[in-house]
Amino acid sequence: MEAQSEKIKNQITEAFAQVRYPGDKHIAYHQDCLECDRVRADFRGQSPTTLEKDVIEWHHDSLPLLSPKAYHFFLPAYLFQALDDAHSGVTEMLLYSLDSTEKKRLKLFNKDQKEAIRSFLNWLQSVNEYRDEEVENARKIWI
Repeated sequence: MEAQSEKIKNQITEAFAQVRYPGDKHIAYHQDCLECDRVRADFRGQSPTTLEKDVIEWHHDSLPLLSPKAYHFFLPAYLFQALDDAHSGVTEMLLYSLDSTEKKRLKLFNKDQKEAIRSFLNWLQSVNEYRDEEVENARKIWI
């Protein structure tokens, strides 16, 4: 399974290579929110490959706080972390996020990016005990 997860990581890297940093002011939605301030501080100037694993773990439930552009940019970091540990809180919250992504976020993703996310979902279903319904619902969103 490790070879498969590495293949998916490469697919994600290639699919998201051209996604640009959203800018410091466009990382999180709310301006007068301590949680969003922490997200901005921790994600500022980072990339999906430089964001530390402990930061992702701390912010395992922060994906809904990201702006659409920041979600698009930072999602690979969460995908990579989940590929390294399918049984983590990061993975659980990532699946929830992928199952409930807003349309304004979806429109930013191209065909290759959606395909990479579907590959991740297929992998997750094969290595974990996640209910088929959760993964299937998420897969339908990322068509």
